[in-house]
Amino acid sequence: MTVTQPSVASRWSETGPASSTPESVAREITIPEVQGQNARIARKTLEQLGLTDVSLSSANPKYQNVFNAANWTVVSIEPPPGSVVDANAPVIMKVYKD
Repeated sequence: MTVTQPSVASRWSETGPASSTPESVAREITIPEVQGQNARIARKTLEQLGLTDVSLSSANPKYQNVFNAANWTVVSIEPPPGSVVDANAPVIMKVYKD
């Protein structure tokens, strides 16, 4: 008795192509309270939660750019603490230094 296996082509057509990468799963994250924290530490906290688009914006009119987050303090965050966002949603921390 001879047993034959279906060809690779026929198995592929039955199931469709195999995905080379796993499907990304939307991940929701709750924005924590970071006001008053060092900006470098706050950014690291947010990124460790899984947020991928965290940026810093100066809240001091004397400075337009934030070069070294360790020298700044978080004064607010958008979206506000307690908000539930997608991991890829933009998060902006307003930071201040003298």
